[in-house]
Amino acid sequence: ASGATGAAGAPGGVGPTGPSNVKMAFVDGPTALSSGAVNAQQIFVTADNPGKYAVTGKLSIALAGASGEVSCFLSAFNGGFAFGNTDTAYVQGSGTTQTITMEVTENITSISGSAGFAIFCSSPVGTTASIRQSKIMMQTIGDEQVVPG
Repeated sequence: ASGATGAAGAPGGVGPTGPSNVKMAFVDGPTALSSGAVNAQQIFVTADNPGKYAVTGKLSIALAGASGEVSCFLSAFNGGFAFGNTDTAYVQGSGTTQTITMEVTENITSISGSAGFAIFCSSPVGTTASIRQSKIMMQTIGDEQVVPG
């Protein structure tokens, strides 16, 4: 005959980190950013599933016209509108070509219509820009933490 079942043992250790998925989108230009453009979408990468993401966006921009400032921001996008964390970068100086990089982390809890991440740019009246190249790299992550450096 067998005896009574003993007490449960201690929980096991943490398992290995699960797989990570990366998705990248790019547009080779040039594509024009017109004078007076407001939040013109430059590139979009689709998030197929809800989850936590670390995203990097990069643009190479050549300015012309008045020495205004082109501003661009990277943001999560869900069901037709931007939300959540954003990172903004700026390019200044007529006749210059500069590369800007933006990074965000975001938890997309549900998907409504088209969801993912996009870069939008604005240009003041009198300043035009040529976007030479646009890239977004989106990586699924297990956890997100943003801490001061």
